[in-house]
Amino acid sequence: MKPNLAKEAARVTWSAAACLGRIRMPLPPYRRRISPSLPSEEERAGERRPTSISSPLPDPLPTRSSRGEGENFRGRYPEARVCPGTAEGAALGRFSTVRRASKSASRRRAEAALWRAAKAGGLAQSKSWRLRFAIACLLFAVLAQLETLCAQTTRPNRVLDLDGNGSYVELPADAFTNLTEVTVEGWVKWESFRENSRFFDFTLTGYELDAQNRGTSSTLWVEKITGGSLGWDQVQVPGFLSPDRWTHVAAVSARGGIKLFADGVLIATDASRAPALDTRNVERRNYLGRSNWRISNPGDADFHGQMDEVRVWKVARTEAQIRATMFKKLDGREPGLAGLWNFDDGTANDATPGVHHGKLVGAARITAALPADGVLASRSTCRPLADLAKGPR
Repeated sequence: MKPNLAKEAARVTWSAAACLGRIRMPLPPYRRRISPSLPSEEERAGERRPTSISSPLPDPLPTRSSRGEGENFRGRYPEARVCPGTAEGAALGRFSTVRRASKSASRRRAEAALWRAAKAGGLAQSKSWRLRFAIACLLFAVLAQLETLCAQTTRPNRVLDLDGNGSYVELPADAFTNLTEVTVEGWVKWESFRENSRFFDFTLTGYELDAQNRGTSSTLWVEKITGGSLGWDQVQVPGFLSPDRWTHVAAVSARGGIKLFADGVLIATDASRAPALDTRNVERRNYLGRSNWRISNPGDADFHGQMDEVRVWKVARTEAQIRATMFKKLDGREPGLAGLWNFDDGTANDATPGVHHGKLVGAARITAALPADGVLASRSTCRPLADLAKGPR
């Protein structure tokens, strides 16, 4: 949301509540007084004893001479006239008394009815004005929400681009050492198949987990290396990968073993056990696009291609759960999510509260957008595990 929209949303909420009667809003200045000839409510309330229209005035009216030399009259005259003659004070009192007495009872009733009608009309206009203002506020709130949704849908969707020559992302070494079960997933596109090039290579609680293309082939390979005398497990799907094609890869490690999902479908399980490996020269780090085995196996190459929406879950996710969110943009606050790197802000920062921010190394850069969901789905060549056992199409 744009910075000014938050203030506008708060103002709209307050105004809408006011218009619905929770807060009494003042009338606009041009409608506070229906008629300039009628007294306002404040003026009428301020008079403790309003003078009757037909009440007589004292006769004679006080004059300057009757109050003493140098003093001025303080009070109100209903009207003043200049009359010929020598007794000006008496004439003024006589004409004023006649003027006020000439107002009949019917005229007083008519004036009272006029005042009541004006007051009723003012209330009606006040309610109508409030209703129109409430409708305008609601329309503004709807437009603000539409603007926010449009901003979200047009948000840039960037990806991590690695050239395979010393470019990778390094995450904090202790980011996942408290995880016994894990699901690592993301969108990956190999541009070339280099020697054992890794999508990821992570260090977890007592073991390492990585996903790679095996050798220089298009075989998708996931392995779990525990070290010592326990050996290591691996699952693979020969000939599965294609250069320049986006694939959603998910590796799940739990007590029951490891599973490999591609494009939301389980394609490999029942890992095979291999002899124990010497892990003394293996790094204990967390990489995107690089191997932890480069010291003991210098032939392991860096990843050449792109990746996006890399996620680490602290649970073993099911096929249905993986498929339900593989096309969704997450915000980092989802239950069970331990790490999220979507690269949309131009960095390798973690979007979860764990803040496992990554560091771009070498020529690693954030670049063009991931294809639209429909394009990704149409390019998927994934088949269920039962179909893969039948061989190539």
